[in-house]
Amino acid sequence: MITKLVIASKHNKEKAIAPIANRNGYECVVTSLVDTDSLGTFTGEIERTLLPLEAAKLKCELAIKLENVQAAIATEGSFFPHPSFYGLLMHEEIVYIIDRNKGVEDYFIERTTQTNFGKTNCTQLSEVLTFARQAKFPEHAIILSYKNKDYLQFVKGIDDEETLIKTTENIFKTSNELSIETDMRAMFNPLRMEVIATATEKLFKRLSQACPKCNQPGFDQREVKPGLPCSACGLPTPQIRFFVKKCNYCSFTVNEPSKNHSADPQFCEFCNP
Repeated sequence: MITKLVIASKHNKEKAIAPIANRNGYECVVTSLVDTDSLGTFTGEIERTLLPLEAAKLKCELAIKLENVQAAIATEGSFFPHPSFYGLLMHEEIVYIIDRNKGVEDYFIERTTQTNFGKTNCTQLSEVLTFARQAKFPEHAIILSYKNKDYLQFVKGIDDEETLIKTTENIFKTSNELSIETDMRAMFNPLRMEVIATATEKLFKRLSQACPKCNQPGFDQREVKPGLPCSACGLPTPQIRFFVKKCNYCSFTVNEPSKNHSADPQFCEFCNP
């Protein structure tokens, strides 16, 4: 039996999600009843007060309630500095699904540094055009913002050079400075749309794997355990020793050993303090 799956999105994410979900036994529809922007916007007009995972789950719950269906899927994207490598930016995309017919509630988190996310201030047109080129414009849209009296004004979804130039020139007639940033809404950012598709594919692959104990879907790697022994001294290192597969329902767990039997001494806190 094919289940109707509501996609909670205002930003055309069905282009990435629907083909994958349809292949996995769902009939996708997009809801117009859930205002996902009310949970926060990238530009900050509406503050994000929920954690990304909480926001993705709430989008699904709202879609199920407002559309009176049993299944919904949603995503939530975040962009932030890489925790380990200075200067690199990280894109994290969470795809969340609830299917009450099948008793399924699960998610997948995809992380990548392949993003054009950025923002800067400009005082002249040449700076605006330089940023735009670096941000993969016009395939990826950008946003201009500026102060109008005491209010911050936004011009979003700019994806052609003529509009960019005219808008910039108009802003500079009344303001000495503007901010330019990448438009990270999925419909204006092909790189983000690709990540959404990748995360969706991995989520459905996860759901295709049944737990050996309770037979519920979603038996997959959920975490890792460090402690791979140093090849020189044998002491545990921060390197991965086990990949932990875990059931999201009964918590049945299997530790799968790393393919590496030992860690290079460069990663050992005793040999290389």
